[in-house]
Amino acid sequence: KQIHVYAGKNLSYQYHHHRSEVWIIVEGSGEFILDDQLSQVGPGDVLQIPVGAKHAIKAKTELAFIEVQMGSQLVEEDIVRLGMTWSAILEQIRKHGDLND
Repeated sequence: KQIHVYAGKNLSYQYHHHRSEVWIIVEGSGEFILDDQLSQVGPGDVLQIPVGAKHAIKAKTELAFIEVQMGSQLVEEDIVRLGMTWSAILEQIRKHGDLND
C-alpha cells in the first residue's frame, strides 16, 4: 500500500496479531513510535514492525510511505487501536517512562 499522511496528522497507535509490516518512507518527515520508543523519520528510512509491536506515525510535513504487510491474515480487522490522537499517544508512552520531555 502507498499511504499519505497530511502534515500535522497521525495514524493511530496500534498493533496487529497476525501480521508484521515494513514501512519505507519515500517523502516528508515525521515522528515514529515503536513499542513506546519515539524516533524521527525521513526519506529512505525503513521501519520494521514485528507482529504484536505497537506503532504509530505523525507527519511533520506531508508524509508518504510504502507499507508492505506479511503474515497469515492480511485483513483490516487485524488492528487493535490503543490511541487515536497524538497527544493521547504521547501521554500513554510518557506513563511508561520512555519519552523524555
